[in-house]
Amino acid sequence: MALISELLASVIILVTRAFSMLKQACLFPIRIGLVVIYNWTELVRTTIIFNANIVLGIISWTIGLIFLPVRAVNAIQRERQVSSHSMIVFVLSMLHDYLDLQDFVSYNKLYETLTPSRIPDIILKHR
Repeated sequence: MALISELLASVIILVTRAFSMLKQACLFPIRIGLVVIYNWTELVRTTIIFNANIVLGIISWTIGLIFLPVRAVNAIQRERQVSSHSMIVFVLSMLHDYLDLQDFVSYNKLYETLTPSRIPDIILKHR
């Protein structure tokens, strides 16, 4: 009985081994094809992305180099406006100080000339 079971086990192993080998023989080219297709699509995708990155970099540098003089001119104009504005503020401040000083001096002169006896004369002159 043991010999029959060993014989049956050997026959089953030999029969299944043939099917297993056939299965491996059919799956091997499919796996190879899938690996080739995957690697090919990755190569194409990487090539497209690499070229797109190069083109976008060139476009970015070109736009940057085109607009660099424009930005420099704008910065110079802004600097001139700021300096002219600060100059105007300085001149206005000096003018204000001068007018304050002139008002102060004229007020002091007016105060010195306004004695109680001269006030009616000044009022009559300015009418």
